[in-house]
Amino acid sequence: MKLIILSPDTDIPHETTTANRLLDMGAHRFHIRKPHFTVSQYEQYIEQIHPQHRRRLVIHGSYELYSTLKIGGIHLNTAARGNKEVWNQIKGIPASAISTSFHSWQEINDNTYPYRYVFISPLFDSISKLGYKAAIAIPDISNTRIKAEKDHKFCPQIVGLGGISPHNIPQLLQHGYDGAALLGTIWQSPDPVAAFVEVVMAINLGHEHPPAD
Repeated sequence: MKLIILSPDTDIPHETTTANRLLDMGAHRFHIRKPHFTVSQYEQYIEQIHPQHRRRLVIHGSYELYSTLKIGGIHLNTAARGNKEVWNQIKGIPASAISTSFHSWQEINDNTYPYRYVFISPLFDSISKLGYKAAIAIPDISNTRIKAEKDHKFCPQIVGLGGISPHNIPQLLQHGYDGAALLGTIWQSPDPVAAFVEVVMAINLGHEHPPAD
């Protein structure tokens, strides 16, 4: 299972140092989501990430930096996905470098674009956003894939997001999610690296002791 880390919306002390450590420890992707950032601020942030990790960075804005800084990808939120100007801006970026966010299984069924992967959320009550409650039936990933196959449609890799912790990530393993995206469980911990290790251990334990049918 791929583990994807999302940056906090607001800046925290030693954030890029922590990001480098998480990438050193095997985080599959690191999403830089900073709604308040200018292009220059995105650039400064990325330059603090070790060069060997650049290809694992994904930005949620300032998409022109994908090419100039040779990073791993871009992410489109719902508003960007429906914006023709954004699509014109990113037309030179391959689909294999683009991800997006969905908030229902129907959206995934209706999708025809070959994204590298998609977030589905919220799976559980959010850790980072007060009042953001679970709204996705976790087991329905199976029916979504079956429907895509039946309709001869592309189904991207599906990454769960929202309230994921060491305690509930085994449910994602059980239902065959391709990955999990972590936000609150990492950045609201007094030790983000230790929190990441706990998630990895929960995954390893889940592989060793899968739930009984």
